[in-house]
Amino acid sequence: MAKLDLSKLEIDWPILFGCFTGIIVFSIILELTISYIELALHDHVHYLAMTRRIFKELTILGIITIVLILLATYADLPDEVFETLEFAHLWLFVAEIAYLFQAVGTMLIVLRVKRFWDESFHHGFVAVLKQYDKGISKKNHCAQ
Repeated sequence: MAKLDLSKLEIDWPILFGCFTGIIVFSIILELTISYIELALHDHVHYLAMTRRIFKELTILGIITIVLILLATYADLPDEVFETLEFAHLWLFVAEIAYLFQAVGTMLIVLRVKRFWDESFHHGFVAVLKQYDKGISKKNHCAQ
């Protein structure tokens, strides 16, 4: 394992302080955003569960990233092994982003469908169909 030699390390304290301040501010904003999302979804138990699952997946991806950075920094890995790990990490990141978009898209679509069915049961399905037919006839009239 490689030893860290701190004797040659020169620290630019204002830059270090700025970086730590930026990390703290970013963490606070992220935590407030997560709290806001959870409060907004408090009545929607299923959406809240999906949102928490997304946050868990992002946390797992962050832990994998930290482990890979530590391996790259302190372990004597052959270049082929390191490149394979980085490639796997990249694919995990791409899969995670695809999962994130798929989950958010599914939540938005399901929310629209739920609103439609709630409105249908509230007003009566026949009234909703009449309103739908009016919208379709307007679209056909505008297209001509």
